[in-house]
Amino acid sequence: MANRIRLLVTREDDDENLLDRTMTLPAVNAENGTPGVVIEPTWSETQGEYTVIAVHYGEDGDRETEDWEYTFTREDYNTYYDDQEDPGCIGAIVKIGTVTDTENGTIGIGPTDMENPCGT
Repeated sequence: MANRIRLLVTREDDDENLLDRTMTLPAVNAENGTPGVVIEPTWSETQGEYTVIAVHYGEDGDRETEDWEYTFTREDYNTYYDDQEDPGCIGAIVKIGTVTDTENGTIGIGPTDMENPCGT
């Protein structure tokens, strides 16, 4: 089933949200892969700690979960690209549930492999 979330991205030492958007993530069809929504960054490429926050909302617009938050640090970056070529950026993924969840799945946030993380 499709899920509605509010997604926020902040950067250490910035006084405002870099991204604050409510969106619908499409449902997953286990037979033909995992659809997703790619969000192009609208902020400058600056090294620092970035925090991604996601909140799940029900069809009626009511909040379904507490905030789920993950802060990407230099340590995450070094660990993720330890044995890969350093692209200079890291991609983040926000996932809700699994293909077996029928509603209100748990939110997960973490790094993800992207072909061009600095351009997407």
